[in-house]
Amino acid sequence: MENQTSGTDFFLLGFTRDPLLQSLLFSVFLIIYLVILLGNTIIMMVIRTHLNLHSPMYFFLFHLALVDICYATATDSPVKAGLPRAHNSGLHSDGS
Repeated sequence: MENQTSGTDFFLLGFTRDPLLQSLLFSVFLIIYLVILLGNTIIMMVIRTHLNLHSPMYFFLFHLALVDICYATATDSPVKAGLPRAHNSGLHSDGS
């Protein structure tokens, strides 16, 4: 059975179409991501290197920092990836 849909275009809308505001938002999201990455990496390194921090509470905090890095990477990266191309938001398919 062949696809019977008539529309072949869809649009993804970004935050803004203003290039100056796009670069500002990209910079803000990048700085937030880098602060999250640096802070959680420092927490993980301190817990890993100090032997008196090898208790269940710090084991939990180590993994909480790791999950926070994963969460920030999964949510912030697509936002940053979509910002520079928000002005070219029309995606076209050839119908196949």
